[in-house]
Amino acid sequence: MNFSLANDFRHALDRGELSPVFQPVRRLSDGVIAGAEALMRWTHAEHGRIEPAEFIPVSERTGSIHAPGAWMLEQALDSLAAWQRTGAGRSMFVAVNLSVIQLSKSDIVAQCAGVLNAHGIAPECLHLEVTETAPLDHPAAEEGIRALGAAGFRLAMDDFGAGFSSFTHLHRLPFDTLKIDRSFISGLRDNARSRAIVANAVRLAHDLDMTVVAEGVETEQQRAFLQEAGCDLAQGFLLGRPATAAALSRELGG
Repeated sequence: MNFSLANDFRHALDRGELSPVFQPVRRLSDGVIAGAEALMRWTHAEHGRIEPAEFIPVSERTGSIHAPGAWMLEQALDSLAAWQRTGAGRSMFVAVNLSVIQLSKSDIVAQCAGVLNAHGIAPECLHLEVTETAPLDHPAAEEGIRALGAAGFRLAMDDFGAGFSSFTHLHRLPFDTLKIDRSFISGLRDNARSRAIVANAVRLAHDLDMTVVAEGVETEQQRAFLQEAGCDLAQGFLLGRPATAAALSRELGG
């Protein structure tokens, strides 16, 4: 992303260019929607849709993620409250991505708790995702993760296997959920090493009393392997594409 677009992102929220979408997360045992991951979308007035892979890293490096991040949290919990008012969505969770910059803020627990209380949502219904490739060894970020865990929030290590210190983070930090990176899921059909890694990651996570989510499930063969391996939850185009809150509500029967 060039400097001009990085600067534009600072004003994207005020200009109404940001919107949330939600990708369903399904139980592999019965296919029921257990939750949804909230994802930020940016439609630039001049350039059209800008991919998250372009603007998220830059927004984190420049520190411009704070206001959009807080807005996404509010949008996610507002939608979750609406889903939970329906019978089908009563036990749902919503997953929200947090950057290291957000985690490093001293008021991160108060911020999350305030939005939860405003909507009457239990802490365990908010899953906070932290990418495994992020610099989690930053003291302030580690302190933020520990504080959120102590406050009852569920913490997910996102993109497990894509970085270089996965096991160190699993050992040191209070993660509840392991999200297996899509690069391993895509290789399940013809890569024996990917199959071995995924199967062993599921066993390891369960031994650590963690829930396992597979990302990027796009084929029935992948879904079947993951179910056989004992994976708990999954998301991907096979199981549901990102959609508006209203669209997902209709799928839930609300």
